[in-house]
Amino acid sequence: MADVAKLNDQVILVNRRDQILGIEEKTKAHQGKAKLHRAISIQLFNQKGELLIQQRSKYKKLFPLIWANTVCTDVRPYETYPVAAERRLKEEFGLKARLKPVFKFSYAAAWGRGGEKEIDQVFFGRVTGQPRPNLKEIAAWRFISLAEAKARLKDFAPWLQLILKRIKPSDIVIS
Repeated sequence: MADVAKLNDQVILVNRRDQILGIEEKTKAHQGKAKLHRAISIQLFNQKGELLIQQRSKYKKLFPLIWANTVCTDVRPYETYPVAAERRLKEEFGLKARLKPVFKFSYAAAWGRGGEKEIDQVFFGRVTGQPRPNLKEIAAWRFISLAEAKARLKDFAPWLQLILKRIKPSDIVIS
């Protein structure tokens, strides 16, 4: 049990081609200039094509109370991208959804004495149930039109800004 708990606090370090280099404690991977590691970002849309966004909890070490995409997290050492996405969607919103991998991108963003440096696998999906947010993880949530989100880029986490720049309305047709 202790080994699994330890792995839950670690991330997968990768190179720019997403090849695994090793694992690192999550806290250390986010200190200073941060180390490149795997992450996922989920964008869930409702029937109107609106994006489900969340305001990150005030308890988050990085980007607290910043509005972000539906769900984002680091991939754990024993997980694939899809497994991490399914796990975190259930943990944060109590939801299951058919998730489609859409694209990967790499970015870095500083916050205080640390930051993010990730290869981020982006998933799209459709909201099919009532979100049940985990209040330890999420301060607030709402649906927002793609047009409004793109008009307010500066209000969002750096990774969501980059994702929104790539999304077109035709991209969000998900069965």
